Amino acid sequence: MQRITLIPGLCLATAAIAMNFASATSATAETITITDIAGRTVEVEKNPDRIVLGEGRMIYSLALLDRADPFARVAGWKDDLINYDPDAWRKY
Repeated sequence: MQRITLIPGLCLATAAIAMNFASATSATAETITITDIAGRTVEVEKNPDRIVLGEGRMIYSLALLDRADPFARVAGWKDDLINYDPDAWRKY
């Protein structure tokens, strides 16, 4: 089991999860434990089909991983990108 520590403002955990694009069935899926800075943990499938961005501005990082369609695996995100960088929002 892999353990990832989340630190607010960093997208390392999001990028690590997003890089595992292969899907797995829930019955046989390997899980990883993610721990936030407050020590809370949650287990998730190692190869998720969809992710939620805690900060919409992290789409820049996903665009590095999937240049053709960075939104392909994004199920949701906050509104900070449209609020703080509306030009980038329109381009994406």
